[in-house]
Amino acid sequence: MFGSARSVVLGFLAALVAALVGCGSSREAGPPRLTRSVNLPLRMEQFAAGSRGRMFCASSPRRMMGGGQSALQMVEPSGSPGDEMKLATGVEVKAVAADGRGTLYLGVREGGKDQVWVMSEETSGEKAMPRKLTYELPGDLRGVFLGREPGILYALYGDNGVAKLRTDGSVLQKVELPGDSRPEQGGVDKEGNVYIRRSSGPVVKIKPDGTIDKEWAKSAAAGHDSVQALAVDSRGIVYIAASDGDIRLRGYDAKGVLAFNVVAEALDRTPEQLALGRDDTLYALLGQKLLVFRP
Repeated sequence: MFGSARSVVLGFLAALVAALVGCGSSREAGPPRLTRSVNLPLRMEQFAAGSRGRMFCASSPRRMMGGGQSALQMVEPSGSPGDEMKLATGVEVKAVAADGRGTLYLGVREGGKDQVWVMSEETSGEKAMPRKLTYELPGDLRGVFLGREPGILYALYGDNGVAKLRTDGSVLQKVELPGDSRPEQGGVDKEGNVYIRRSSGPVVKIKPDGTIDKEWAKSAAAGHDSVQALAVDSRGIVYIAASDGDIRLRGYDAKGVLAFNVVAEALDRTPEQLALGRDDTLYALLGQKLLVFRP
C-alpha cells in the first residue's frame, strides 16, 4: 500500500516537473512582451541596438562648402540624446549595425567608394578613427548586418546582390536574388539561413549553401508583399513587420510557419524599422516612438 502511494506521489511530482518545464519552453518560444515605450529626440532612418540598451543612428550630412559632415548619433536607453560621433567630411552613412558588445559596423561611401567602417561605441567628440574595410562589390552598398559566426558580416548591394564577407576584407560568397526589387535589410538565424527584406515583394530565404529556399517561398511568411521591416533573433524567430491586416508584427519559424503574433496597444501601426539587441531584446520604431519588447 505504501509502495503504491509512493508511486502515485512520484508520478505526480514527475508530471508537475514536466508541466513546469513545458511552461518554460512555451514561454521561451512565445511572443516577446512590451516592456517600455520611449519618445526619441529625433527621427532615425538607420539605427542599430548597441550595448547597454543604447541606440545608434546616422544623422543627415550638414550642407556646407566642400561637402557635408556626417555624424553618428547615440541615443540613451531613456530616449535622451547622447554623444555625437563625428565622421570625416563628405562621408555618406548608408547603414548601421552593432554586435551588442561594443562594436559598430557602418556601411559608408567615401571618395566614391563603398566601405565598411569598424569602430567602438565609445568613440565620441572628435572625428572617429575607424578601421576601414573595402570590398569589391559589383554595385552600390545598400546595407550591412552581422552573421552568427564571429568575424562574419553580410552586405546588400546593387539591385539584387547579397554578399557574405569576412571582417578582414575578403568576400566569401555572393548570391543574386530573384526579381528586380532591391535588398534593403537582412538577418541570419542560428543555422546560417539568411533572410532578406526587399523594397517590394516577400521576404526571401537563402540557405547556407547560397541557394534560394523554394519551400520558404510557399510559406505563410512569404505571403506578405508589403514588408516594412525584418529582424531575426538568436532562437531563429523571423520577425516580419507588414502592413496587411490588423496584426502589424509577426514571428515565424525557419519553415515560414507562424509562431506567434506580437500584439500591444502601443503597436498601433506597422513598425518602420526593427532591431535586435544582444539578449534578443526587440526594438520597433514607429516615427519617433520606440517600443522595447523582451522575450
